[in-house]
Amino acid sequence: MSYPTELTDIERRLRDIRAVRVVTIDRPDGTGTDAMRRVAEADRAMVKDLTDRGWLTWRHLLAARMHAAFAASGPDALRAALLDAAAVTLDWIEAIDRRSNATESDTPGESR
Repeated sequence: MSYPTELTDIERRLRDIRAVRVVTIDRPDGTGTDAMRRVAEADRAMVKDLTDRGWLTWRHLLAARMHAAFAASGPDALRAALLDAAAVTLDWIEAIDRRSNATESDTPGESR
């Protein structure tokens, strides 16, 4: 699986999404705890195992990326991890769009 290497593209799309939201509250990050590092480590192992078995889903992948962000310490690491999670989110949305465009016979509300 490849991710967009052009972060400015991701950032531009996120800014477009954010433009319709008017939330500018500054809050503490609350990341980098030992507990979240353990969760992120377990997720990395789970993603590898599910990939090896052919069972990896978008849900698993995005959850692992978000937990990696929650485990990140420092603004640079957190920013990079959040951009990675955003890229996976955009990939998932694009996969949904491709499926929707490829088949018109999908049952409304059906999830894969």
